[in-house]
This record gives sequence, structure tokens and C-alpha cells, in this order.
Amino acid sequence: MRFVVVTDVHWNEHCAEKNYSLDQASLFMRAMSFANGDIDGVCADGFVDLENLSNYKRAFNALNPDISRYFLDGNHDGTWFVGRHASILEHHVGTSIVEAENARLIFWGASVRNDGHEQGYTASDEELEALKSALSSDKSVILGTHIPLYHDKEEDDPDHRDFSQKLRFPFYNNEAQIHEVIEEAGNVVLALSGHLHNYKTLDRGTAYVRLPSVTRPWSAGAFAVLDVDESKIDFRLYQNEAAIAYDEHPVQAFSISLF
Repeated sequence: MRFVVVTDVHWNEHCAEKNYSLDQASLFMRAMSFANGDIDGVCADGFVDLENLSNYKRAFNALNPDISRYFLDGNHDGTWFVGRHASILEHHVGTSIVEAENARLIFWGASVRNDGHEQGYTASDEELEALKSALSSDKSVILGTHIPLYHDKEEDDPDHRDFSQKLRFPFYNNEAQIHEVIEEAGNVVLALSGHLHNYKTLDRGTAYVRLPSVTRPWSAGAFAVLDVDESKIDFRLYQNEAAIAYDEHPVQAFSISLF
């Protein structure tokens, strides 16, 4: 089974790069066609503008109707318009579980609303219980979120200052509780996120991977492809660096064994 994941679309009137982002719409559609996935997942952000969200819906619906689609709100969406996007996109937006033969894909719709710039994000007790329930499986799990689930000051910030202070608190302030749930389940082999717009991996038993934005100039057209077979996940990150066409060779690639 093939999963295609994009994040941080940012097609909205509040985005400083709105015109650039809108120019990427056709590139995004070519990316989806190139990937030819069974499942499309959007760990979204920046669907604030109603006109652009409607245009996005029309573009997405022009793809193969047999492709299943799953959406998460991002922090820009969550600050203003949680609950509205599902009606416009005519798709569920939030926590979803997708079953493959030997793996489970979970899109976890935990809180993306800032409690305040001095507090960051907080996954509620109910959301933690929902994650615990979703992780109850004898399959290997791929977990998708918008907000990254791992904050490592030593690796994230070369100056060893508080990274979250410099990036407006981009992490969960109760991430230790999230880690406890993941570690207790013991079956999460890959955790994908967006939000910070750059590519980064952290190996903590679980492979934590931050995906770059699909519409930013430094990562134009970036998207991830996950091919899941009976024994492993093949991860590939593609990017249209020439802004013309995709090359069959990914810019990042690795494999993770299933148990």
C-alpha cells in the first residue's frame, strides 16, 4: 500500500507568500499524480482563506476518486477555524485510522490551538486517551500529526537556547505524556509531522520525521511517499527543485522494518 503525505499547504490570504503558494497549486497536483498513491494524507496548515480552500477542494477532487483522503488541521487553521474545513472539503478533518495489512496509519488530531505564546500547545487528557486507544494494535504503527512530537534542545538548537521560545512555542508542552503513551504502546515505528517547514529526523526508538512544507520556496513541491509491504516501510521524500518536473530519484530515502 502506498501513502502520500503533504503538509503546510499555506494557501491563504494571511500568508506572506500567498501568490507563490497559489502558483504551487498545479505543482502540488502534479506531485499527487506522480506519486500515484492509494492513500493521500494532508497534515495541513493554512487553509484559512475560503476561496483558496474551495479551489483546493476542486483541485483535489480532480484526482482519482478511488484515492482515500485524510486531513488534519494545522495551527493556523486551529487558531481560527476548527470545525469549518470539514464542511468545505466534504471530508472528515481530524483523527483517523487507516489499516494496511501489516501496519496501522493513525492521523492524530490533537490540539493545534495555542494556549498562549508563553505556554505552547497542550494535548488534552481526552486526546491522550484517544491516542492510547488508537495505538491498541498488534500491528506496527505510522503516526501522523501536524505539531512535532519530539523536542530535543541539543539537536534542535545548536546554541542550546530554548528552541521553542525562538519559534513561538512550536511543540507540545506536555510532550512527555505523549511519549509515555507512545512508549507504553511500543509499536510506533514512524511518527510524521509538519509545522516547522523543514526536514529533520530524530531516532528515539521511534523514527520522528518532520516533513517540509509543500509550498515554501526552499521546499517547493515537497511530499513524502511511504510504501508499506509485509516487512518494511520504504520512505521517500520528493521535491521539485527545478519547479518543472519531478525526478524519479528522491532527495531523502530510508527503510524501517515492521515487527
